[in-house]
Amino acid sequence: MGSLAALCTSLGNVRVSFGRPVSLHEYVQHKSPPELDDSMMVRSLVSDLGIHLVNEAANSLAVTCTSILAGVLLTMFRDGAPFSQVKRAYIMVEKAVQARDRHSSLHGDDSAEVSTVMWHALNLLVEHVRVVRSNDADPWIEPKVVLPNVFGLAYYGNGLMHTFGYDAIVATAACALYARSGQKSIRAELMIEEEELLAHSLHLAELVKYELVLDWSTVKMNLSNSLNRLVECDFLKAHQGRRVIVDEDEEDDEERTFARETLYSLMFAHRLEPLLTGLLRPIVEAYWLALIHLYEMKVEQEVETIADKQFYRVHQDWLHRQVDAGLVRFVESTAFDCQLNALRLYQEWNVVEILSRERLIRLNSGDEMLRQIDRVLMFKY
Repeated sequence: MGSLAALCTSLGNVRVSFGRPVSLHEYVQHKSPPELDDSMMVRSLVSDLGIHLVNEAANSLAVTCTSILAGVLLTMFRDGAPFSQVKRAYIMVEKAVQARDRHSSLHGDDSAEVSTVMWHALNLLVEHVRVVRSNDADPWIEPKVVLPNVFGLAYYGNGLMHTFGYDAIVATAACALYARSGQKSIRAELMIEEEELLAHSLHLAELVKYELVLDWSTVKMNLSNSLNRLVECDFLKAHQGRRVIVDEDEEDDEERTFARETLYSLMFAHRLEPLLTGLLRPIVEAYWLALIHLYEMKVEQEVETIADKQFYRVHQDWLHRQVDAGLVRFVESTAFDCQLNALRLYQEWNVVEILSRERLIRLNSGDEMLRQIDRVLMFKY
């Protein structure tokens, strides 16, 4: 009855997505329910259920035209582009959304209809996008990548995160490995072992898990599926090779044992690369910024503990100074929610200790912070 009452309320033009009902009994049975007197297990079950519900809700939502357009502008055309060029990218991303069994809320069947949908999205994003019309028939579309406009674009662009999240993790991990290799050759000459690529992807998944709301019980399977999908769409190329299984007791080279392995190389200038890597690079920068400031406070200012509200205020001021100095590549990385999630993760990584009752944040070892800075820098390129 409550749902019917809400649906009868006048809220203007809205879109309602009806999700699939979730059986609590079936979910608990599938998860092998813990004993009720084990509070830790119960909390874990509740947390897993929350993640499951969030993912189920996200799967039932259509990807809106504003999400596609905002994502395209932020990842592919931050400096702006002609409408026709943005339109080609929009169509490509919409097809990629549909290829991943998602549907878009407004869809154009021909070129004219796609243009109509895009202009509708531009009208909704009017505060965050600059449209420059000239005498020719191709207007210039430019996102406002300054504060606070970029936060609005990032909010809409995040609608792509659930659709492309795992693909973005594997793609970003592969590009980071190439960037860190130091090779000047073309990408096809750098071979990445499957085990190394999946391990690197798993590290990145842990870094962004609070942004993507990942179900950790299926992360490895989903990363493997994404790896196969990126091969199918020619983002990566698979090569069959073999490696020697080292046996210290074997002295005869002719008796060496070989094992088959799959190697991957990056295809040159894939059309989806800016989108897939652009979704996660602002998040990586956000977590890097948080860690750098914590290190400065600990080592240079010798801060041991700080009130949480004071830290949030000081940290936001510090972030704004970094932006003003031109030291922040993705301005949306300074979003407050992202910085809060970084603190949650760094408590797990033993960088800080959040004392909720006392409302304090305790900064741990500077050496540990340096180690974790290197861990984040693996994906900042």
